[in-house]
Amino acid sequence: MKIIKLLLSILLLTLHIEAGDDRSIYRKKHGDENRVALVIGNSDYDHFTTLKNPVNDAEDMQRILKAKGFDVLYLKNGDLRSMKKIVRKFAHKLRKGGVGFFYYAGHGMELEGQNYLVPTKADIPDSTEVEFETLPVKMIINKMEKSHNRLNIIVLDACRNNPLGRGGAGGLAAINNAKGMYIAFATAPGEIASDGGAGRNGLFTKHLIKNIDQNNLKLNDVFKKTRASVHKESNYHQLPWTSSSVIGDFYFQSEQRSKGNKPISTPLVSSGMSDTDRAELVHLRLRERQQIERNREELARLREFEKKTQLRDIEERQLRKQKLQKDLFTFKENGIDIHLTYPSVIGAGQKFSIHARMTNSNSRAKQGGLTLSFPDIRSMRVKVLENNFSRIDGYSYPQKIYNKQARKALQAKYFMIEGWQSKRWSYGRAKSFSVELVAPRDLNTLKVNVRGVLWIKNRDDLREIPTNSFLYDQQGFAIKQFTIKIK
Repeated sequence: MKIIKLLLSILLLTLHIEAGDDRSIYRKKHGDENRVALVIGNSDYDHFTTLKNPVNDAEDMQRILKAKGFDVLYLKNGDLRSMKKIVRKFAHKLRKGGVGFFYYAGHGMELEGQNYLVPTKADIPDSTEVEFETLPVKMIINKMEKSHNRLNIIVLDACRNNPLGRGGAGGLAAINNAKGMYIAFATAPGEIASDGGAGRNGLFTKHLIKNIDQNNLKLNDVFKKTRASVHKESNYHQLPWTSSSVIGDFYFQSEQRSKGNKPISTPLVSSGMSDTDRAELVHLRLRERQQIERNREELARLREFEKKTQLRDIEERQLRKQKLQKDLFTFKENGIDIHLTYPSVIGAGQKFSIHARMTNSNSRAKQGGLTLSFPDIRSMRVKVLENNFSRIDGYSYPQKIYNKQARKALQAKYFMIEGWQSKRWSYGRAKSFSVELVAPRDLNTLKVNVRGVLWIKNRDDLREIPTNSFLYDQQGFAIKQFTIKIK
């Protein structure tokens, strides 16, 4: 809902600009465009070599970008979750258009032609874990491309040694198919960049910051000068690499932005406008109308998304309500009183709990137990939430056999949970257990068999419940049965 309100505000503002005085439309080209940057520096790794410079590089880079009028998002020593979160925030800010700038310093790696940025807590024992523990550069490129910005810049100072430390020379792979982007690497694809030295910053970032701070340098000239300086200072071993599909120019700081970092706009000349100015004015109006159409399309998509989200929320609330509905299963016979509570409906693969209580109503009883068995399931994960029986076990038959009758019964396995009171069970006392289970995904109905036993004197003198049942489990014991619906 907040996203839709924000988009509506942008749309109304754009419509107002279109209908307003021409002086609010025509400005010096790109003089006041939106500038957003995301800067990440990772140095302190849990499972890889600690790097000296990345955090310093990132701090200095975000400082110089702020001075050049960028709205900067900054992350220091980020794990995978925080890196993904700030990338999403960055992508949201990019929707305003203008220029996007992404900078990363830290460990990076290449796998099968794709580049990955390594979070500080990444644990990557081998290459099969790379895509699960790292942030793919492709994700950042996709986010920036979908913003439809005039210009997007990606700078990767991540071409250090292979963090896995097994084979290969390290470095990153070239990126050649990113549209409307200027991509810069600290060194050539497949090569390793310098990390360290006598100074605070890495070799590449040190010279890049210096050239960004110079006035009236075009984007390509900034990286050309950086490339030349790095190449020379590294004794011609490190050669920064760039790839560009950008049309037009960009200045980090021109004379127009140098005073207080505020852009100077040129007002529309109301009379005596040259043909060139008129043509540029028409072009600007056309671009704003195109932006309006994009805003309207985005608004329609967001409304549809909001509608689907509301429907999903309703369904989830109904499911939670169903899960809270409890059924009561109870019966009393032969001095045994059993009560069970359980959900009437559960979702496939979801956790649910069963609470079972058994009261000894036979003053002669010594021991006893309560068993829940699941005839359609061979094994289940069980978590005991509470228990005051002497013991509670979960196992698959036929690991335990009670008597000769059971030994002659079917030997097919099924899962069961048993609470057993092995010490003297006082008359009128209740024993209970609660267990958490996971609903199977391949069944529509979960069958649960219930059996209670009291020993009066010994194993041959027992009281079972139920005694008059027409249902028997796979071991030949008389049972009661209830079912839980699975959705």
